[in-house]
Amino acid sequence: MNFYRRFVPGAARLHRPLTEALKGSPRPKAPVEWTAEMRTAFQAAKDALRSATGLAFPRPQAELALMVDASAEHVGAALQQRASPAAPWEPLGFFSKKLDPAQVRYSAYDRELLACVQGIRHFRFMLEGRRFTLYTDHKPLTFALSKAAEPWTPRQCRHLSYVAEFTSDIRHIAGQDNVVADTLSRPPQVTAAVAAVAATPQTLDYAAIAEAQRDCPSIQAAGDSSLTLQLIPFGTVRVLCDTKGSHPRPVIPMGHRRQVFDAFHGMAHPGAKATRRLMNQRVVWACMSKDVTEWVKDCQACSRAKVTSQPAAAVQPIPVPQQRFSHIHVDIVGPLPVSKEGFRYLFTIIDRSSRMLEAVPLTNVETETCRDALISQWVARFGVPARLTSDQGAQFTSALWARTCEVIGAHHNTTTAYHPQSNGMVERAHRRLKEPSRPAWPPPTGPSTCPGSSWTSTTPRGRTAASRQRRWSTAPPSPCLPSWRPAASSRWTRSCRSSPPPPRYPPGMASERRPPSHPRL
Repeated sequence: MNFYRRFVPGAARLHRPLTEALKGSPRPKAPVEWTAEMRTAFQAAKDALRSATGLAFPRPQAELALMVDASAEHVGAALQQRASPAAPWEPLGFFSKKLDPAQVRYSAYDRELLACVQGIRHFRFMLEGRRFTLYTDHKPLTFALSKAAEPWTPRQCRHLSYVAEFTSDIRHIAGQDNVVADTLSRPPQVTAAVAAVAATPQTLDYAAIAEAQRDCPSIQAAGDSSLTLQLIPFGTVRVLCDTKGSHPRPVIPMGHRRQVFDAFHGMAHPGAKATRRLMNQRVVWACMSKDVTEWVKDCQACSRAKVTSQPAAAVQPIPVPQQRFSHIHVDIVGPLPVSKEGFRYLFTIIDRSSRMLEAVPLTNVETETCRDALISQWVARFGVPARLTSDQGAQFTSALWARTCEVIGAHHNTTTAYHPQSNGMVERAHRRLKEPSRPAWPPPTGPSTCPGSSWTSTTPRGRTAASRQRRWSTAPPSPCLPSWRPAASSRWTRSCRSSPPPPRYPPGMASERRPPSHPRL
């Protein structure tokens, strides 16, 4: 009912006996005494839900009006619209709320003002930014925003300030004309007595069950079990039941078990555990828990409406590269202890085909630094890779890295979040890479730098060990690469060809001072 409160006028009024029984924090653990007043309120709530008022579709150009009212224990509001002054009002939503003990002691003026505030707060998503009229049957409120005298209490100042943020058009309406809001704020006056929900579904045919019990072999075998069987009258027939518990449980024959399960499970389609608990209290048969579990799993309505577990996606295979240096994996190691050269990170690159590993020491891991290391230490020596795989680090998901891959013509793939196995080739190489360098690191309790030694001097040995490690999937990589030519993308080649030729230098100038011939990214 809490979800459908907006469609039911007077929901707080109807639920008052039920909410009174459950009030308090924490809620009482003692059993609630089911009184006649609570039964009446429960039946009235069901009838109100069955005959809920249909709400109109909001129109942006329609005139809005918020009707509010307050009683001694409740406040209520109704949001309405009409297309023209001659058109009837159409309901857009209802609101009602029970007052707490402190609010019950408010004066009539404060309770009516509280109804205005809570009504606006409830329908704020439809009232904010639009002109509307606030109708109340408490006439002193119509002068609250225009009178010169100051409000009596700080609470009135806060409430009037909140109302003034949305509208200043407060009008009086007679109580006999404010029917909807008045009904939402009135205590219950229903006196009809009704019964609670039946403990056993009324769709069971006990006469057919009693007839089938006579010839069912499972009923005859139940006499040798731990059940205490006895004939119990159900209406005009006598049904064989188990009387061991607090109330008799009919023993269901084989031909009626699925029908009984559908009657219980079809009320709300609970899960297997809840269905077993519900049926164990009312019916019984041999291996009932097993049958109920299987039938709940086979329920088509539950399968379409409930999502109990997400199926795991199939593992996508990584294509095997056709040539060396066409598919590389990149990653970053660190932060490491600061070396005497000032390096703190390693930018690692490994070829998927030849398992050749490169480790470039870096002082920082900014995108520009990683890009320059890739271009100068890999692309300039081995050519442009067709595919490049990395994790979802900030360096590899930046716009600069994407633009770099686009310019050189490499297709960039990122691994799944929190799934480093997709980049496992370079992740596993990090372990062999760190083995020779770890003895040069300072102790955990020592300083962050180690001026006496440098782990960068041992990085080539770790890189060689990782590259020369034999694997069962491929042959050991050869130190030389015969009959291999660096690859370059057509776009990269065109950009290099379109760049101006390098200037001529005198014969005595050092060659390492010449600028690079490739364009700067």
